[in-house]
Amino acid sequence: MSWFERVTRTAEQNEKWMARARTPETRARIRRWSRLETLGAILMMSGVVPLFIHPVAVLVIVIWFNHWYVYVGYFGGAVGALLAGAALSSHALDKRLDAMYADGHSSIGRVDEVITHPGSGDEPTTYDLMVSVELPGPTTLRRRVGWGDGGLHPSRFTRRAIRFRHNALDPDDLGDVRFDGWPDETKGAGR
Repeated sequence: MSWFERVTRTAEQNEKWMARARTPETRARIRRWSRLETLGAILMMSGVVPLFIHPVAVLVIVIWFNHWYVYVGYFGGAVGALLAGAALSSHALDKRLDAMYADGHSSIGRVDEVITHPGSGDEPTTYDLMVSVELPGPTTLRRRVGWGDGGLHPSRFTRRAIRFRHNALDPDDLGDVRFDGWPDETKGAGR
C-alpha cells in the first residue's frame, strides 16, 4: 500500500470513527492524533527523500563544500528526521486507535479459533484470533483480532478469555475490535 493510499484510507477511517464517537472530546482526540500521525509520516518522508538521493548529495557536498561536517549534518539530519517521524507516527497511531474506541463497549469473550496466515520470504507469519462474546438475549458478537508473530504461539489462546473494545453491537462486524488485554493476567501485564 502506498503512502498516499494509506493517508487516504486513514482519513476515510477517521471520518467513520468520528461519526461513531459519542462526545466532542473523543472526536477532537481522534482528529488530533490523526494529524500527528500524518505529521510523523511527512517527517519520515522528509528523511527518506534525502537518503534516497544520498549518492548525488555526497558528490555535491564533496565538490561544493569539501567539509566533512556538512556531510555529517546532511546524513544525520536525514536519519534523524526519519527516526523522529517513525516514532511520532507509531505513537500517534496507537493513541488514535485508543481514541477511536474510547466511547465504545468493553467485552470479555473467548478465542474460538486461530487462523494462521503463513508468511513468505521476509514477511512474518500472522494470525487472526476469531473471538465471540454472548450478549444478553440471543445476540453473539463475533470479532477478528489480528495478532502478529512473537511471544506465545497463538494456538495456545484457543478457548482463552480475551478482553476487547468495540463500538457497534452488530454481531458480524468483524473489524470493529481493539485488543484490550487478557482478563486472566494481572493488571498491567496485558497490553
